[in-house]
Amino acid sequence: MRTHICTTSVLSLIISITATTAVWAKTAPVAAEQLASEQTAPLASAQTEQAAPLPSPQSNSPVRATVPWVRNVELEAIAEGLNPPGWQGSAVTTSAESDADKLAVLAEYGCQARISRSFQRGQRRIDATVYQFLTPQGAYGAYNYFRRGASNSIVKGDGSSEEDQSISVWKDRYFISVTGTSKDDDESKALISSLTDKLIAGVPGHSEIPATVAHLPMLDRVKGSERIIMGPLTARRLFPAPSLALLSFDTSSGAAVADYQTQEPYRERMKLLVVYYPNPSTAATAYYNYIKELQGEHPNLGSATESSLFKVGVGYLLCELRSNQVVIVSGAKKRQAASLLAHQL
Repeated sequence: MRTHICTTSVLSLIISITATTAVWAKTAPVAAEQLASEQTAPLASAQTEQAAPLPSPQSNSPVRATVPWVRNVELEAIAEGLNPPGWQGSAVTTSAESDADKLAVLAEYGCQARISRSFQRGQRRIDATVYQFLTPQGAYGAYNYFRRGASNSIVKGDGSSEEDQSISVWKDRYFISVTGTSKDDDESKALISSLTDKLIAGVPGHSEIPATVAHLPMLDRVKGSERIIMGPLTARRLFPAPSLALLSFDTSSGAAVADYQTQEPYRERMKLLVVYYPNPSTAATAYYNYIKELQGEHPNLGSATESSLFKVGVGYLLCELRSNQVVIVSGAKKRQAASLLAHQL
């Protein structure tokens, strides 16, 4: 059941961006070619995993973009126009996150605006927040990092997930989060769905699944485990391997990680990380810097210059150089299992 809360005129507002002079003091790595393709990409379902071509080995160096903090006055107006009967709405908030840890992750993904409003009725509370990012890839990364619940069978926006009192949505350069505090509350749940729909309607455009994710091997991939990495902080949080900062994510064109559960020929649970660089030379520099550090503490069991294998803890860590890519597999109990997964690329 969905309750329509705001007027048709509000729903028809088109988002535009009005930049202010304030600066978000953080950088986010973005490949120039990837940025252009993702901002103009046609509609694609989050379930089909269609994507633009991978970053070319011959593409230009990535842009080190300082992400400006902007105001989105049209989206603020839409949030202001959400007035569900019987609920007391707060003023619209446009300030940055107060949680320093969350703020750092959002900055790494290239967040440039935040619009938030809460609604209260007695002890019930619902918080609706829209984050705007520099690129669709950054919005997708933040959505997958912070989303709650399982993916929807009927997708909202370009991708969505839901639990009892929470809906998370990715749409183009926006991540929408609407959460409630009441459990087993059908009225709150209906309002959460309605508010989410109104905010989705106010966000223009659609985007494809980022190429870095769409080109991960499908076989044995754990659905919903896909994540985007756009800097050393998210790398450390999402991939269990030492010295990841040496992979120089600030010079990369993007990176993706996912879990893999294999049954044959070995029963394994592994993680795969693929980092794309603008050219083979940049990839080679990152690869050799990384394995040089690992070789200081772990013997290199690999038999080829561009394929290194290390025993780290109780498992194996495989690192390979593939043209403009660095491929890493962690968590394998059998060394052959790591190689089989890497060779799916």
